[in-house]
Amino acid sequence: MKPELRTALAEKGRCDLPGVLLAAAECAPLAKTGGLADVVGTLPKSLAALGFDARIITPYHRVIKDKYAAQVTHLTDFYIDLGWRHQYVGIERLLLDGIVIYLVDNEFYFGDRIYLGGEAEGEQYAFFARAILEALPRLDFTPEVLHCNDWHTAVLPMLMKTQYAGRMQSRMQTLLTIHNIAYQGKFSFEFVQDLLGIDARYYTPEFMELNGCANLLKAGCVFADHINTVSPSYAGEIRTAAYGEGLEGILNARQHQLSGILNGIDTAVFDPAHDAGITAPYSMDDMRGKAVCRAALCQELGLEIGEHTPIVAMVTRMTPQKGFDLVQCVLDELMDSEDMAFVLLGTGNAEYEDFMRSAEWRHKGRLCAYIGYDEALSHRVYAGSDFLLMPSSFEPCGLSQMIAMRYGTLPIVRETGGLRDSVQPYNRFTGEGTGFSFANFNAYELAETVRRALALYRDEHDAYLRVQRQAMVQDFSFTRSAEDYAHLYLLLLPEDTAPKHDAGDEAFRRPLGALETGAAVRLAFTDTESFVFDAAVELYGDAYSDTIAMAQTAAGFAASVTVPATPQALRYRFRVACSDGGIRYLCAAPDGRHARLCDEPEDGWRLTVYRAGFTTPEWFRTGVMYQIFPDRFARDSSATAQRGMEHHRRMEQTVHAHADWEEPVEWQANTPEGEYAPVDFYGGTLRGIADRLPYLQKLGVTVLYLNPIFESASNHRYDTGDYRKVDPILGTNTDFRKLCAAAGACGIRIVLDGVFAHTGADSRYFNRFRHYPGCGAYNSSNSVYTRWYDFAHYPNDYRCWWNFRDLPAINTANPDWRKYMITGEHSVVRAWLHDGASGWRLDVADELPDDVLRDLRTAAKQADPDSVLLGEVWEDAVTKVSYGARRQYALGDALDSVMNYPLRDALILFLTGRSTARALADLLLSQRLNYPQPLYYALMNLTASHDVARTRSALALDFDPRSRTRAQLAALDVTDAMTARGAQLQPLAAAVQFWLPGIPSIYYGDEAGMQGLCDPFNRAPLQMCDTQTLQWYAKLSALRHAHPALQRGEIAVFAPAGDVVCILRIITGGHDAFGAEAEDEALLLAVNRAAHTVRCHVELTCPGAGLNEETRLSFVRSSYDRALECVTGARAAIHDGVAAFDLPPRSAQIYRLENRHGTETGS
Repeated sequence: MKPELRTALAEKGRCDLPGVLLAAAECAPLAKTGGLADVVGTLPKSLAALGFDARIITPYHRVIKDKYAAQVTHLTDFYIDLGWRHQYVGIERLLLDGIVIYLVDNEFYFGDRIYLGGEAEGEQYAFFARAILEALPRLDFTPEVLHCNDWHTAVLPMLMKTQYAGRMQSRMQTLLTIHNIAYQGKFSFEFVQDLLGIDARYYTPEFMELNGCANLLKAGCVFADHINTVSPSYAGEIRTAAYGEGLEGILNARQHQLSGILNGIDTAVFDPAHDAGITAPYSMDDMRGKAVCRAALCQELGLEIGEHTPIVAMVTRMTPQKGFDLVQCVLDELMDSEDMAFVLLGTGNAEYEDFMRSAEWRHKGRLCAYIGYDEALSHRVYAGSDFLLMPSSFEPCGLSQMIAMRYGTLPIVRETGGLRDSVQPYNRFTGEGTGFSFANFNAYELAETVRRALALYRDEHDAYLRVQRQAMVQDFSFTRSAEDYAHLYLLLLPEDTAPKHDAGDEAFRRPLGALETGAAVRLAFTDTESFVFDAAVELYGDAYSDTIAMAQTAAGFAASVTVPATPQALRYRFRVACSDGGIRYLCAAPDGRHARLCDEPEDGWRLTVYRAGFTTPEWFRTGVMYQIFPDRFARDSSATAQRGMEHHRRMEQTVHAHADWEEPVEWQANTPEGEYAPVDFYGGTLRGIADRLPYLQKLGVTVLYLNPIFESASNHRYDTGDYRKVDPILGTNTDFRKLCAAAGACGIRIVLDGVFAHTGADSRYFNRFRHYPGCGAYNSSNSVYTRWYDFAHYPNDYRCWWNFRDLPAINTANPDWRKYMITGEHSVVRAWLHDGASGWRLDVADELPDDVLRDLRTAAKQADPDSVLLGEVWEDAVTKVSYGARRQYALGDALDSVMNYPLRDALILFLTGRSTARALADLLLSQRLNYPQPLYYALMNLTASHDVARTRSALALDFDPRSRTRAQLAALDVTDAMTARGAQLQPLAAAVQFWLPGIPSIYYGDEAGMQGLCDPFNRAPLQMCDTQTLQWYAKLSALRHAHPALQRGEIAVFAPAGDVVCILRIITGGHDAFGAEAEDEALLLAVNRAAHTVRCHVELTCPGAGLNEETRLSFVRSSYDRALECVTGARAAIHDGVAAFDLPPRSAQIYRLENRHGTETGS
């Protein structure tokens, strides 16, 4: 967030920017007829870059359905009454370029035409207004500002303040933007009253009546909290009778709530340096390409002119407003008297079209009239012309003049509205200016201004080039407009005087984060308006409740709270006795950090309590993990795999052997029953892994996580056949011991996959198919293994894991099973640790009760105190509920770590534009604040695994491939453009992985650019596809090993723009996050997902980003004043703790911070 925005928020007594919902009849690129759609489609993206959550609500026009139906998700539906009609309303949700768009669906109103015309259009948008108001409580978003656009949504403020008074809709602030005051929505009052039920008392000149009609735009001007137009000059013009179209009275009455903000253009789309649609790129530093574009345009349009003859162009609608009456008067005269060419691109009134066709015939070879509109051609016209003519009678904003200047084409405009505000007329005495203008709407002034422009081009070409350069440096980006809108939104907000609490700021909660059992925490809230006269903390959990009185302080209320001696997931809220005599509750806001005042008790803030003395292995926390699917990583030169396959065949198990390592995986039905079975093998072995240890060592790997290696019937081996034996296809138990020894010599430890919640039906324990010798549970009710399982009716009706018949579930309460697997002196858990493993990854940890997990921890730590227990958990590990109980495994008695799938999902959603930077930052801060520190720094931070799509493939798509079948995934057309996007975004995902506390995990082949959607496509044999990506992973690994701050440093997270997330890792004050001595250093990662350069400001020292106050203040005292990018060497300035960056498109920039004394924080 920019410092000036934070200051403006502070003046309002707020911490966060308001949510904004833009309501409009059209939105580019979904549906467009004019400039309104461009503004609505572009403004939210620029607001997001400033940190706003800005969303759009627009009709679900058929043109949108035709293109985007596959990308929308259904949010809700309901019915509304509109006159005599009882109409369906569907609310669909579309995420496009990181912006959420709500689509109002109704086939009757939103069919082939965006605007139906006449009363049909009035009914169409009366329905839209009512649908919006009824949808607001049903959305997954509660905006504080409703931004209405033109008459189609102008009635919303009126309805909100009259019919919805006292309801949540009326609490929103409203802004009405007038894009063109000529269009006002005029209908008979009876018609409007019938549709919307408006009280007759509002049909007066004071409210909505104008010239005998109900005027919807006037109603908006009366009731909106603020009115703005699309340029400052137009805001002044519409207060006059000449331009006000009858609304000048109300606009003058509300002149202090009327302003103008000049629109912008999408500078990423209109950029001659990168515009693929023009013949040759160019920039103001190298204009040679413009001459090439000019020559190409002449050839394309048949212009037969000299290379020094200037081209004057118009890209426009041919209407009286655009000044075509003037053009008719002077065009022939100019063409006859001046050495010039003229190009027209546009369509409009028939008389003007006929005139231009005849003019083309009269001036053949010098004048081209392209009747119609072609977006691609318009870019070529802007690039190839020298002047752009816009003699409008009025122009609320205008975009063409801005685009022209961007392309070095000087505008010739009439001084009206946005043309006056955006074009500075050339001053021959000072040399200032960006174009040419005339004041009065007459043909003579137009002709003379064109002649002045041509004279400058012809007689003073050096001066023309200076003006051209001055025009090209103008900033017409929507960033400028968005900053103005941001301040306007903040101006609308009432001061927030309610009590405040921020769970991420030590001014309110000290210390931050999870607490050890028996620890104390100071909880506080501010009350600047003396709203509260008494308060108490309510601390509660699943089986815990306590109330602690609070003491009044100078700023509000505070209490010291001692947490219980038992690990558990708690929450707290504040019960407040208010000065009005009522009892209310200060509860957690939806973001989980800030506060909201509630009439009834609602969810409070999370407070995690974990076992005192809980530690996790340092080698794991500071390492780099590499996950291997053993059958697919590497073969060896021996016949191990072949002998193992023969062994399985002798057991009458199905084996499909791949002769060629590069053969595609099997995915179609391959069993007699017509089903798919994972029985194709490539012959990877443990010896093959051992042979590749130098590769892994060079990559910086210190931990190998192996998917199951025990004898099984399938290639994935999650259907264990024998826990005591390495699958013969992979090798022998001796091979495993040798692998552990060789890996240890390379500084690499091995973690095994323990599948303990179920076995295979084809196993020595169950033995359903009698492939094993001896008596399994299925073979006899007297088997020693029978009580390992739960039989409802022996032997065929048994409990299975998720109803998979091949995976009979274990009765984990059975003491014989526990002794065999866990507690016995020679248990499976202990034996493999004794053989060289350094820990276990526990498959489906949720299926193992907490007491089993505690026994597992005891056994593992007895066998090797430095071993690690890693759980497969897909959700938040602290709040997870399974089988009706809150799980305790993350609180220090069981697991050391969990697989961080929430991070993976949030990161994929952010990078693919399906969520915001704020959403990702909130997830990262939530884990920092709510996970026990030892577990938090040991989280397995993954972006891919054997259970989800590979990183590159997930980033190539706009949907979750887990929602598709194998056949659908096999048939999916992943285009070159999608693949390229995945390749561009993967380095960003990897950088975040390596920058966070926890252990980054590379899924085999991801580092080499492999692709693959869900099982089995994500389990292909290792291929080295992309050496550049490999080098990036190696660099990240080297950085992590070289910088203790990336292993043990504190973390702060920022979302300075909608497309940008920044992560700061620091050691300051001579101690790391665990209190151990360490040298100070600070490293910053800045990730820009956007396809364009983003300028952002990061307040590195602001509270609430994740640092405790002592660390934050120590960081402030470090006086860092510059940042050096570690790859490019580029420098960025830091002033008063605020870093300013220009982040290249789709980039991960790595900075080390330096102080003013020249001290660097690492190399």
